[in-house]
Amino acid sequence: MDIAKRLRQLREEKELSINGLALRAGLSQSFVRDIELGKKKPGVESLQFLCEALNISLKDFFSEEKDYTLVSSELKKQIYRLSVEQQKKLLDFLNEIK
Repeated sequence: MDIAKRLRQLREEKELSINGLALRAGLSQSFVRDIELGKKKPGVESLQFLCEALNISLKDFFSEEKDYTLVSSELKKQIYRLSVEQQKKLLDFLNEIK
């Protein structure tokens, strides 16, 4: 797996800048940029910080299901935009189609 490419993909899906991700992860902007450029490889601890900043697990980071994160991210955005009543109706609907 290309860690640099995967990190950039996930960061862009979350609509974060390199600086924004670095701040959330507690890492330097230059270090995160170098990871995305393939100049540096993150250690397990740094990768864990990045995953936490992206609100994903290490398992999700290395998952081969490429569309899962994007779909999940987009669904969450749309759900959070709904009112509480709309969220309840959506949940009722989803329970009906099981």
